[in-house]
Amino acid sequence: MSQTIHLFGYFCPTISFKINHMINPYFAPTKLELEMVLQYKAIAKEDYALIRLTNTMLKKSIIDASEAIRYIVENKHVIDYEELVQGQKRIGKALLFLTNDIIETPVSYYRPKTKLGDPRFWVYGLSKHVKESQLIYFTVLNRTLIVIPVSDNENQFSIFSKYIIDNSGEQEILRLLNEKLKIIKEVKWIPSVSPFKDNPKDVGDSLEAFLGIKVNNLTTPDFMGKIEIKSKRFQANSLNSLFGKVPDWEISNYKSVLGIVERFGYIKTEKGSMKRLYNNIYSKPNTQGLYMDPMDEKSQLWQKFNQNNVQENVCAWWYSTIRKSLETKHPTTLWVDAEVDKIDNHFHFKYVGFELSSRPIFSEFLRLIRENIIIYDWKSRINLNGTSVRNHGPGFRIIPKHKELLFGSLLQIT
Repeated sequence: MSQTIHLFGYFCPTISFKINHMINPYFAPTKLELEMVLQYKAIAKEDYALIRLTNTMLKKSIIDASEAIRYIVENKHVIDYEELVQGQKRIGKALLFLTNDIIETPVSYYRPKTKLGDPRFWVYGLSKHVKESQLIYFTVLNRTLIVIPVSDNENQFSIFSKYIIDNSGEQEILRLLNEKLKIIKEVKWIPSVSPFKDNPKDVGDSLEAFLGIKVNNLTTPDFMGKIEIKSKRFQANSLNSLFGKVPDWEISNYKSVLGIVERFGYIKTEKGSMKRLYNNIYSKPNTQGLYMDPMDEKSQLWQKFNQNNVQENVCAWWYSTIRKSLETKHPTTLWVDAEVDKIDNHFHFKYVGFELSSRPIFSEFLRLIRENIIIYDWKSRINLNGTSVRNHGPGFRIIPKHKELLFGSLLQIT
């Protein structure tokens, strides 16, 4: 796994990374710094940027707003540099996390009249608390710029962790969910909503029915609108579903599921009256020639075709569409495994292996697409005469053992 560093900042690195030959190695984190950054990331679970301070930055109180900085502040609706005219400045709020204190201070976002109005920012009073060559971790929480001089000081990390916990606003909901889980463990075997059938989807429907959640296709989380519940059979090799999402048709070459299945589907001899497209799409062409290609320069995720010297752009999603779906569906997610058994000739489930994850990190989502850890799964079929289309939840899925990479951390609930 590797991560290319952006000028002055980058998103969500892994322990192993490479430096673009155009970038000055001075700005790259050391191994110790990177270990600390990954700890901040696991707590905040937000996209972030890194900047190593130079003497010029500190003397002139100027920091260029790199691509990484602009991304985190614009994505969280703090400031949109495109809306600023040259010479205009806007003031926001920043929190500076030191080894023994949290300092609230203004931060200015501006475009100077000179230098073509290149976007800049400055955290007031920063130079009093840091020194040249200090690596700074930036992220945004509650429309506030979080500023952390990277350090291995345990007290600083403790202060940051406590701030995140105290401001999460989810403690009461988690308490109520934990009470429900205790009851589930005490009851042990829960009747299936389809007592005489062994349907794969019943593992989730039965748990939600027991929790009093009505079956629905809403994009919002299941439990009290805050916690998504994802269930599957224990030790099943199936992927974990993240969210369902058809392409953004306005930017796609094919404008419907019908058109995609007609072009790229296949006919099974035992079901010769239908054309099917039940396919896992990875970052390399599969047996149908389909593959995923994140295109950062366009902020679009494309599904493409390459087979027998024929290449096509098939369909696409805006990054913003995927990010919104991912963050809306998974502010907090409970992942549940279940065992199945027949009791008195009725199917029952016993729910075990509870894991809780917090908000996913979108930049990791794109990296995991490239690493074939997150895939897109078509589950569609059409009549050969084109009279109807059946969709069975096409969407994005993840290899279960790698969920921690997307969510930063997983909490085992016992």
